[in-house]
Amino acid sequence: MEDPHPNEDKEPDAGNDSYFTYHSFGGKAGLAVEFDEPTMLAIDEHVSKAAEEHNLTKAEALAKLILGEIESRAKVVLHMYRALDQEAAPAFIRGFGWVSPETADSLRPTQTRDMDLAKRMESESYVTPPLVGAYVEGRDGVCRWPGCNRPAENCQKDHRIDHAQGGKTAGSNLASLCQHHHNIKTDGGAFYIMDPHTGDIVWLFDDGRWEYDEPQGPLAPKNKNWALTVGQAIAARRAAAKERNDN
Repeated sequence: MEDPHPNEDKEPDAGNDSYFTYHSFGGKAGLAVEFDEPTMLAIDEHVSKAAEEHNLTKAEALAKLILGEIESRAKVVLHMYRALDQEAAPAFIRGFGWVSPETADSLRPTQTRDMDLAKRMESESYVTPPLVGAYVEGRDGVCRWPGCNRPAENCQKDHRIDHAQGGKTAGSNLASLCQHHHNIKTDGGAFYIMDPHTGDIVWLFDDGRWEYDEPQGPLAPKNKNWALTVGQAIAARRAAAKERNDN
């Protein structure tokens, strides 16, 4: 006899738990899918590289990759900021956000760079050294114009004091500015003062206004403190669990 209610009181297919499609409006439909963080990071980076390579949106690139209409030959590189001197510290993946300590452990970086050293570095050259640039991006997170959310890695490294006027190519004299807001600053519509220790910026505008901007990246002091607190909490919880097991 055929079961009239085939889906009732039965265990769902575990393979379909994190994959489903749904109808939307205007003849459109959507796909929702979940992966573990390392897999999702790799997929997202592949899609981002393909979108950039073929001048597509990320949604278009994803569809064309799956359907075999395009290929991506770009090498996937994940840029991760993490406190290596702190047990069980979370990590920040550029373009993705914060990930758990377990995910960070599984990624096993092939190269590490000392951001404390980068913070102290100075160069006589106008061109920003890669290590200094990585520090500035990690501190700023986004364009430092108040309210602009363009990712720092897609911004220019602006010399607060012009290089031609003796300004150093160093984290204390560099800020991430998108092309549009860099042009405004260069044209004299605004000027900023930056705290060399915290990276906080005060913008002074030619109409007499001023605005305050804090860095948003994982190397910003407030985010470093947050990551440290999370790491300490995780380490303490693990230590407590081990003690309970030992007893």
